Amino acid sequence: MAKEYLGQLKDFYRKNKRLPSYSEMGKLFGFASKKSVFDIVHKWIEEGILQKINEKLSPTTKFFSLPYLGVIKAGYPILAEENRQ
Repeated sequence: MAKEYLGQLKDFYRKNKRLPSYSEMGKLFGFASKKSVFDIVHKWIEEGILQKINEKLSPTTKFFSLPYLGVIKAGYPILAEENRQ
């Protein structure tokens, strides 16, 4: 659930070059309650995606990192001529 909202937060940051306020996040996510926004933001702080500096939210390097989807195993390349059967 929070990952959907993280995408919206990243889009907002990309367009505005800043993080939204709690009120703006509520509108952005479609929440009526600031408590819901607070809970999600607190979860992102615990995960290291956001941090508080002087009582203001700030993105961390983890906020900007690409998602880790898996590993691709690869060996040495072979020429097509070597692979004839």
